[in-house]
Amino acid sequence: MRTPTSLSRLKRFKAEVTNRGVEACLPYALSTPWLTELIQSTEAILKGNRADSSGGLALAAVLAILDAQGRMDQYLRSSEHEQAKILADYQIELSLELMHRCTEIRYEAATLQTIFTNREVHTWRHGDRQETGDPSDEE
Repeated sequence: MRTPTSLSRLKRFKAEVTNRGVEACLPYALSTPWLTELIQSTEAILKGNRADSSGGLALAAVLAILDAQGRMDQYLRSSEHEQAKILADYQIELSLELMHRCTEIRYEAATLQTIFTNREVHTWRHGDRQETGDPSDEE
C-alpha cells in the first residue's frame, strides 16, 4: 500500500480540518490521528530537516491560528528563532491534548484567545477536582 504523499496529506488536512474553521486547528478539536500527525509534523520542523516536507501540516495549522488572531504578519516578519518558539508552543499544546486523551491527566485546553499567549496551564487528575467545562474535558 502506498503511503500518502505530503501534498495529499496537506489536501486531506485542508478538507478535514482547516475547511471546518480555524478552531478545528486547536489541539482539543483535532481527531486523534490528526493530533499525532501534527505532533510528528512539529517535530520534523523543529529538528530542522528541511528535506522532510511533513512539517507543512503543522505550519498550515499554526498559520491558520495566527491569521485568525491577526498575528500572521508579525509571525512572518519574526526571526527563525521566534517562529520556532511558536511551533514549539504548538507542539506542547498538542502533547498536552494527547496526554489528556491517553491518561487521567486533565488540563485547561487552549482556545483561540489563549493559544500562543504564554499562559499558565493547570493540570489535575480526572476526578480530583470539579470538571471545568473546558473543551478538553469532553470525551
